[in-house]
Amino acid sequence: MKKIIRLTEDDLTRIVKRIISEEKKSKHTDYYRIYGGKNKKNPPFEPGTKIKRKWRVDDDGEVIKDGREMYEFVRMDGNVMKLRPLNKEALYSQDTTHPEYIKKNQKAGYKPRYEDLVQLHYNHADAFEVVS
Repeated sequence: MKKIIRLTEDDLTRIVKRIISEEKKSKHTDYYRIYGGKNKKNPPFEPGTKIKRKWRVDDDGEVIKDGREMYEFVRMDGNVMKLRPLNKEALYSQDTTHPEYIKKNQKAGYKPRYEDLVQLHYNHADAFEVVS
């Protein structure tokens, strides 16, 4: 015997709102995993500390805990961290930039250098972990 469930328009509206809210929470969590933004410690690292991004977005858009970008923390300039890229992934921000944008930048002649410092606000330091 089948059960018939009758839903009102209000029930359906409530269900849809809950689904949308859960999707927003998931995207919000992914954002903070990848980009950070909740760090309160200034300066977040000692000069000379080598750091690596914790999470990254793979080519299919999935968030995975396998960051590749590595930097050396050089100094603070006000609220901004000055970071020296240590590998190719860091030069092109490959953990957070879509591969198509990287290809377009390269085609346009963009050639980052290891001596160029990257700037990032200190509250995003929680997106990185210290490597020895």
